[in-house]
Amino acid sequence: MSEEGFESQRLVVGNHFSWEPIPDGCLLFEESTGKLLTLNPAAEAVLAHCDGELTGAEISSVLETDFDIPATETRSLLQRLSAEGVIQPAPDA
Repeated sequence: MSEEGFESQRLVVGNHFSWEPIPDGCLLFEESTGKLLTLNPAAEAVLAHCDGELTGAEISSVLETDFDIPATETRSLLQRLSAEGVIQPAPDA
């Protein structure tokens, strides 16, 4: 997905991933491979907002306002999470 896609598309966590908050971020489990990753608090905040309701631009704005995470960092996280297949456009987007 291009960076422009993040800005205008509503985003969700892929259905083959589950995640659980922990004190310093979250654990991300890829069910199809058994791969387990520890994500930092900024990445956890991004995942928490990929609920199909918000676009990438809206997620960046919320995280910048509520968590003081720069929009450039949020966009970078969105790109990396998309490249790993963790997030994707909402099905009806």
